[in-house]
Amino acid sequence: MKDTIVGRIIYYLFLILVLLISVCLFVFSIGVVPANEINSYIASYYEGNWVVNLITVVLAVFLFIAAIKLMLPGKKKTLSGALVKNTELGRILVSIGTLNNIAQKAVRKFDEVKDVKSNIISEIDGISVQLKLMIMPDVVIPDLTKKIQDEVKDYIEGLSGIHVKEVQIFIDDLTHPQRPRVE
Repeated sequence: MKDTIVGRIIYYLFLILVLLISVCLFVFSIGVVPANEINSYIASYYEGNWVVNLITVVLAVFLFIAAIKLMLPGKKKTLSGALVKNTELGRILVSIGTLNNIAQKAVRKFDEVKDVKSNIISEIDGISVQLKLMIMPDVVIPDLTKKIQDEVKDYIEGLSGIHVKEVQIFIDDLTHPQRPRVE
């Protein structure tokens, strides 16, 4: 609850009210204000004043709800953008960024690939890998992409233990080899 702005406001208002109540109880208990004066003041203040009664009810409801909310456990936090894999010994969290780096490293093994961009999509039963490649000209695209798909799948599964459902490849462009300049 304390993670949201509204939750923080409620939390601090609750703490301020508890602090005020504790100060009042302390002042009353040491006798700074006599008990009979407190009773007569409260009685005269509440008699026939519906606005004060309404404010008191709203304050009491707020304190009750805030106390209950603070006692209940909040949601468990999981790391943002992480893929969770459960094993018999516990959880393994692998960030999406790590999986992106692993996929790109697998693709960079191929000399025919000039540039690679990757995107990992986390799913319930594994991941999907999307690759955007810039390749050299005169490459047999079906052969190269099949090798890349196999390599990326095996490499990610071997290093992370996470099931790779699919490897999608988008050939973005062909690079043109630069000719050496003659001066």
